Amino acid sequence: MNRLNRNRLLQADGLAAQINYTDYLVSNDPAGSLDFFYVATK
Repeated sequence: MNRLNRNRLLQADGLAAQINYTDYLVSNDPAGSLDFFYVATK
C-alpha cells in the first residue's frame, strides 16, 4: 500500500514530485526526526 501511494504522489505534478533524497539528512536525534530508519546487523 505504501508503494502505491508513493508512486501515485510521484506521478502528480506537485510538491511531492519535487522531493529528492538530498532533502533529507542523517540525525542522531530521533525525537526531532520525521522518520525512523534503523540498520541492524547480526
